Amino acid sequence: MSANQLASLKESLSDIDFVFIQEHYAICINSSVLANVPPGYVSFHSLSMDHAYGAAIIVKSCYVAKPRTLPLHLSNYVSCIDVTTCVGSFRLMSIYVRPTSGDISSTLRPILDVHLSPTTVCAIDSNAKNNLWNSTLTDRKGLELESILSDYRLNLANVPICDLDFIPGGTSFVDQTFAGDGVTISRWFFLSIPSLSDHPYIYFEMLANSHHPVVYTPKITKSIPHISSINKSTLINRVAVGLTKYVFPNDLTCDQLQSQIVNLSQIISASARSAKVDTAVVAGAFGRRMPWWTKPLCALRAKTRQSYKIWSKLRSAESRVVYQANKAEYQRELPNMSPLEI
Repeated sequence: MSANQLASLKESLSDIDFVFIQEHYAICINSSVLANVPPGYVSFHSLSMDHAYGAAIIVKSCYVAKPRTLPLHLSNYVSCIDVTTCVGSFRLMSIYVRPTSGDISSTLRPILDVHLSPTTVCAIDSNAKNNLWNSTLTDRKGLELESILSDYRLNLANVPICDLDFIPGGTSFVDQTFAGDGVTISRWFFLSIPSLSDHPYIYFEMLANSHHPVVYTPKITKSIPHISSINKSTLINRVAVGLTKYVFPNDLTCDQLQSQIVNLSQIISASARSAKVDTAVVAGAFGRRMPWWTKPLCALRAKTRQSYKIWSKLRSAESRVVYQANKAEYQRELPNMSPLEI
């Protein structure tokens, strides 16, 4: 949402309590200031002189809102606040995933692992396509986001096109709204007000479920192993066995088709897990060649590699400091081996 888009919403904001914004821009003079925030509203964001676009939340000043601390390398792409209203307390998240980001998990999972609650409400520009939220096709990012929603027990609020009174044109449908089990979202629809971009305005109402328990335990699911850790011949055989017991009916309704897709996905997922290569054998052989190699050392190396990837993408001073610190710690823990052995 640009400054012009914010300006065009001013006349319609009288009955709106919260605005989730992604891919907007800030005015950078001595500090980053969100442009055209209407009177009576306050903005929450982590934009900086180096990163003047990302995500923000605008809140009516009558509400008590408290921002939450976010990872430095993600802060400008995510805005997260706790807010108290007359219909309950909520944790609001506005998230922007760049089109060039090849991995949605690297943005979402660190945030959800720390900040997810039953009353979380999230609006995201994921640049991911999936038939579940009305995209014309389902791409890799869309499947990845669908898996994340399932792993964290998040409920998608996007309404199917067939149930909408107004369907915007010129959009790829890459914006999603989802919430935890402690929130009920109703009246989700696209506003007919021109948004001056390929992202139409989305309106929804939310209500906290008072009966939902305060303690929240994330859903623990057995993850699907990476393709490099799967025996492909075993996978093909297991899928073939699973499909021999599967009946493919004719003349499916839309709901039956969705059910068939879920069942087939479960067969493939179960086959992939059972075809996983025993990494203990590989690790044992690795350990015999290098007996000084330990699990803590392996964790430090992984941490260093991850911080290097982040610095390679962001090229910021903060990410460089984090990478250098992790690299130094990893090198200090290495035994006095020759470069050839290391």
